[in-house]
Amino acid sequence: MFNKPIPKLILQLFLFVLTIVTTTLSGAEWIGLPCKTLEEAFSIGLSYSVPFLLLLTVHEFGHFFTARHYNVPVSLPYFIPVYFLGFIASIGTMGAFIRMKPAFTTTRQYFDIGIAGPLAGFVTAMGFLIYGFNHLPEKEYIYKIHPEYKQFGLAYENHVYNQSFLRLSDSLHHVQINSNQAFKPAEHYEMFAIGENLLFYIFKNYVVDDATRVPNKYELMHYPILFAAYLALFFTSLNLIPIGQLDGGHVLYGLIGYEKHAIVSKVLLILFVAFASLGFVNFKLNQEEVIKDILLLGLILWTLFRPLFKDWKNVLLVSLAVMVLELSSNTLFPSISGYSGWLFFAFILSRFLGIQHPKASVEMPLNLSRKILGWIALLIFVFCFSPQPFLLN
Repeated sequence: MFNKPIPKLILQLFLFVLTIVTTTLSGAEWIGLPCKTLEEAFSIGLSYSVPFLLLLTVHEFGHFFTARHYNVPVSLPYFIPVYFLGFIASIGTMGAFIRMKPAFTTTRQYFDIGIAGPLAGFVTAMGFLIYGFNHLPEKEYIYKIHPEYKQFGLAYENHVYNQSFLRLSDSLHHVQINSNQAFKPAEHYEMFAIGENLLFYIFKNYVVDDATRVPNKYELMHYPILFAAYLALFFTSLNLIPIGQLDGGHVLYGLIGYEKHAIVSKVLLILFVAFASLGFVNFKLNQEEVIKDILLLGLILWTLFRPLFKDWKNVLLVSLAVMVLELSSNTLFPSISGYSGWLFFAFILSRFLGIQHPKASVEMPLNLSRKILGWIALLIFVFCFSPQPFLLN
């Protein structure tokens, strides 16, 4: 069925097995339950890696089987394992991809292959989301991970997410590990938090029976099924961004055609970058640092927008417009901020993936059912998208 050369199949299996290992180890670190042996770490981490990899696999095989349906040459998924031996936090993988070589394409093929993966992954993620929110442990579960919270009772949120408590915890940990050395607190302690999307907001506020069990943004990563579902929705939203040759770009191409897509995709990238740039310049810094931020943002905008236009004057005009929006928003509405992390993804889109969609060999309008499905997919993007997916406070 797969007609794959043995060496490629071995590589794909090896990467998949290695990704199981890396995501399991990463999962054990994120969950944070105490473990003394590697076996215990694997036992804990599997509750994260199994649902997470299942969600990624379903997504990729959605593309795979649809491509096979159209007799498009397609590879099995290549998983990308990532692990930094506990020195830097990671989710254990950078996702997965398949290779396709469509020799002859129609609008319908692009649309069907593009939409199949996100829809399959989304439906599966919804199952885990429903299960996760309906099987939340008692709030005391967090004491297994943070025994230092127990002294505050169930109202620990009012006491632990501040610099003074983090400094105290760091001091106690230091004394336990290095009792003979003086303790020097850090100037600032970072607090990692998980963002939110519309689906999580709806589930947390309207679906869960006992709202007291819902984990807050600083603890969600300790709930493996919910964390895996959140990451799956995050990757679904990335794929469904209606730009270029992303899955969402294929969907938009099918809905509006080649010429309109070429314009809309460009406009969407500009708006995406404009949002990401909000709050980039920090006016609370000294004048020299502010000038450096402005110059750096200008360089970033030029780099991102240069592939969009042949005429450098248009690049300069758009860059200045986004810069003015950022500076005026920062001055008039300082509490509004975007998410600078999206600038890196915009760089990948602009410089590597490209925002233009290749023209199909045969252009044909979609039937009504596909059009409805396409708009549903874009609506799914809205519900899955997290404006600020990962936060450091």
